[in-house]
This record gives sequence, structure tokens and C-alpha cells, in this order.
Amino acid sequence: MFFVSAALIGIIAVIPAIMWARHQRTAILVKAAGWGLIAAASIYVIAALGRADGLWKIIELMGVGAFGCCYWLANKRPLWALAWGWALHPVWDIFLHYLGPGNYIIPAWYSIACAVFDVFVAAYLFWRDYQQRHPVDVVRLW
Repeated sequence: MFFVSAALIGIIAVIPAIMWARHQRTAILVKAAGWGLIAAASIYVIAALGRADGLWKIIELMGVGAFGCCYWLANKRPLWALAWGWALHPVWDIFLHYLGPGNYIIPAWYSIACAVFDVFVAAYLFWRDYQQRHPVDVVRLW
């Protein structure tokens, strides 16, 4: 039940984000998704400030740098690079903070909710990237 409740938090949080993103131009979506990815990684840094030692804070800062690189790579192929960043962030959430050694940094429910949120954002960005590269011609049947 705990896992389901935490996953529902992630789903409820992602619905308005995707509804908003559907009506945005790509340039605005890239900025929002890029800064959102950096913010998602930065939450772990903020949480680590009061709970972790120096080495762990460096690990968290490296995560911000890694996910920030996805935003930087978005200059070449915007949505694809960001979609991969959002798709990899659940690995950070689950294997480092839920199951791994960083599980004392953030509450377990947050790691699950964040991972679910990230998966849906990544799926949306992959879908939007695909739609841009493969536009559908509207065919009228009558």
C-alpha cells in the first residue's frame, strides 16, 4: 500500500505538468524540462546539506552536473536529450536513494513519487520528440 500511495503522489503531480506541456512550443518546453530536471536533482543536494557528510554532498552535486549536462546537450537535439535525462533520473531516485546507500537523505515515499513522476515526464518527452520527427499528415476519409 505504501508503494501505491507514493506512486499515486507522483501521478497526481505529473498530470498538470503534462497538461501544461501539451500547449507549449518546443523552445519553452525545453527550458521548462531542462530547469525542472536540474531542480529535481537539486532537491537531493538540499536534503543532503543537513543530513550527509562531505563526500555524499559531492555525489549529489555530481548528479546535478550530470543532469545539467542533459540540458546542455539539448542544444543539439532538445527533447531527445532531456527525455533521456528524465528517464535516467529514476535510477538516481530508486537505486541510490530508495534502495541504495543514500536512503537516509530523503524519505522513501519521495523517492518513489519522484521516480514515477520522472518516468511519465520522460515518456511524454520521448513521445513529443517522436511526433516532431515524424509528423502525421491528416488524411480525410470523406
